[in-house]
Amino acid sequence: NRLIGQKISITAPKPQTTRHVLLGIQTLPNAQLVYVDTPGLHRQGQRALHRYLNRAAASVLAYVDVAVFLVEALRWTVEDTDVLQRLATFDGAVILAVNKVDRIADKTQLLPFLAALSTKRQFSCVVPVAALHGDNITALEQALLQHLPEQDFLFPSEQITTASQRFLAAE
Repeated sequence: NRLIGQKISITAPKPQTTRHVLLGIQTLPNAQLVYVDTPGLHRQGQRALHRYLNRAAASVLAYVDVAVFLVEALRWTVEDTDVLQRLATFDGAVILAVNKVDRIADKTQLLPFLAALSTKRQFSCVVPVAALHGDNITALEQALLQHLPEQDFLFPSEQITTASQRFLAAE
C-alpha cells in the first residue's frame, strides 16, 4: 500500500487477513514495478484453508524477478523460518525488508538483530523500514529497481492493480 501510494491490499494484525494473490502496480517516470502481495505462509497446514493459502503464496516465486522477504523488527517466528526455507530454491534476488523499526525505543537493539538476520541467507540487501510512516520506503524502492530486468511497461501508467473495484470493496 505504501509503495503504490493507495490502499489496495487489506492489512490487519489478525493472521490470514490476506487470502488472495493481489497485484499492485507502481508506475514511475522511468520504470514500472508490479508488486505481488500474497497470503502469508502458515504452519498450521492441516486445515484446507491453510493449505490453500500456503500454495497460493509459494506458487508466486516461479513468476517474479525479485522477492521481498518482510519480517517484523526484533521478531523472528517459525513461519519466518519456513519462508526462508522456501526462498532457498528461489534463483532471483531476495531483499530483506525489516518493518516496524519505528516501534523500537532502543535503536541499539536493531543492529544486532539485522546482523543476525544477515547470517541466515545471502540477501541482496537489508532495508529497515517503517511502512506505516513511509520511513526508508524510497530505499526499498531503489533496491528493487536495481534488481529488476529492463522491459516495456506491462500495464497502462494510470492502472494501480489488476483487481476489480468489486473485489477491492469486498476486501
